[in-house]
Amino acid sequence: MLVLGTIQASAAAVDKIAASDVIKHKAVQLHALLIPEASPAVRSKISSSTAAARNYLAKCGTGCRLYAFLTADVKSRFKQPARKTSDLLVTLIFAEMLNTDSERKMLELNDLENDRQLLLGTISKMEQEENSTLMSVIDNLKP
Repeated sequence: MLVLGTIQASAAAVDKIAASDVIKHKAVQLHALLIPEASPAVRSKISSSTAAARNYLAKCGTGCRLYAFLTADVKSRFKQPARKTSDLLVTLIFAEMLNTDSERKMLELNDLENDRQLLLGTISKMEQEENSTLMSVIDNLKP
């Protein structure tokens, strides 16, 4: 019975992760669709909110309440937005955070791959030089 409960809890956790990934993907799609249509002023406010949210997350530790923070931030930056407009803006800010984080991670991954290639090239050259040295020693030993 305990095992069944553990399996169900694990399955529920996997379902939450999958649902979270779907939500993130839909938010990013919505961002890509709507941001190009937004006015420069709105895009600027969304970018400012994104930066503020990042600062908040960096400072709050484990007790973060991101949705509450974003909702309050939207209310302070936009003139009394309607509930649906506020929710949409929060979603766009969240999606922009995901996009920027994703881009940053891709750049970091690219840098790591470049470092890896450089390291492999260096190791390869060292092995070639070692092989060349060993071959010279062997040639010198031949009569």
